[in-house]
Amino acid sequence: MSPLHYEMMYAGPREATLHAIIRRNFGCTHFIVGRDHAGVGNYYGPYEAIEAMEALDLGGIEIIRASEVFYCRACGSLVTEMDCGHGGEDKRQRFSGTMIRNSIERGSVPDENIMRREVYEAVASYGNPFRGGDV
Repeated sequence: MSPLHYEMMYAGPREATLHAIIRRNFGCTHFIVGRDHAGVGNYYGPYEAIEAMEALDLGGIEIIRASEVFYCRACGSLVTEMDCGHGGEDKRQRFSGTMIRNSIERGSVPDENIMRREVYEAVASYGNPFRGGDV
C-alpha cells in the first residue's frame, strides 16, 4: 500500500468505508476498523465507523473490528475489552494517538506502560515525524 498516498479527511464512517473500498480495489481481503476510525474530536461516536461498516456489504473484503486498547493495571499489560475482564476505570490507563503524538512532539517520553523507551527514541529520531518532509 506504500504507493498509495492518501490525505486524511477525518470524515468518520464515510471515510472508513472509502478506505475499505480503496484497499479492496488494491486486492486486500481484510480491513481493520478501529475505535474512532477517521474521526475527529468527539464528533462521531467511538465505534460509529465500525457499526456503519458492519451494516454494509462491501463484497470481497472482510471487516475486522478492533476495540480500544488500554493498559490494565490488574493484567499488567496492554489489552482490549475482549481480552480483559477487569472492570473499573481505576484499573484502566487510557491513551490515544493524539496524546502519544503530542507527547513525542513536546520531547516527552510517553508512559512506559504505553510505549517502550526504545520505540520512543526511534520515532523521535526523525526530528518531526508527524509533519511530513522531515523523514
